[in-house]
Amino acid sequence: MKNMLRWIACVPAGAIGGFLVLIVFSFVGNRYAEPGSIGNYINFLLGGALSGAAAVYIAAYIAPSKKNWVSMAVVLLSIAGMIVALPTMIENEDWSYLLFSIAQDGGAIFMAYKIFQKEITF
Repeated sequence: MKNMLRWIACVPAGAIGGFLVLIVFSFVGNRYAEPGSIGNYINFLLGGALSGAAAVYIAAYIAPSKKNWVSMAVVLLSIAGMIVALPTMIENEDWSYLLFSIAQDGGAIFMAYKIFQKEITF
């Protein structure tokens, strides 16, 4: 029963954990950046990369087994979400969110790669 609950909770917990990392980073890192400044765009890059990496790590950590496949599933879900939102981002010229989404996918891919390489152990 415990393993079944962990399987059900791993991906949603990863998504929530990534979101919470982004919220904390926004409060800490985005304090002094003016909208449209280079600092603001750097915060989008760092916040996206950290939240993507955290989402993959947390989901793989909670999964009872097959952590490689769970990390790959989270990466694929993240990329699929960006592909679905891409036309809206381009239509609205929301380049900062596009930058954030690319960085988030990059952070997720990086973390999944490290998990596959067994450089991150649980």
